[in-house]
Amino acid sequence: MINATMRASSGCLITLGGQASTHASVASTAVASLQAATWAAVYRRLQLSLSEGALSATADLSALADFLITVVDGISLQAQRGTKAPALESAATMAVNALPWIEPGSQRPSMADTVD
Repeated sequence: MINATMRASSGCLITLGGQASTHASVASTAVASLQAATWAAVYRRLQLSLSEGALSATADLSALADFLITVVDGISLQAQRGTKAPALESAATMAVNALPWIEPGSQRPSMADTVD
């Protein structure tokens, strides 16, 4: 299980590690594996939201996972540059609100939810 603390501490490593390890095949492979596992965890959480009836049945889960990972990567880069937490949290909230929820205010996953 990945908890919120683990996600917060590893996000920048996964995002920036891919950039820094282009010439180190072992590190590059490890980072690529972590990135794939992160994408899969996001996709599984979207599937759960879909099965709970929170997301539109026409939602493209693969595209949504790509979108959310892109946002997370951007947030990681901004955090690395010193952007303050309130601005980063605002960006994350905007991304979650951009998802195709069935109705405004439907049960949305909390930022503290865990992903198995």
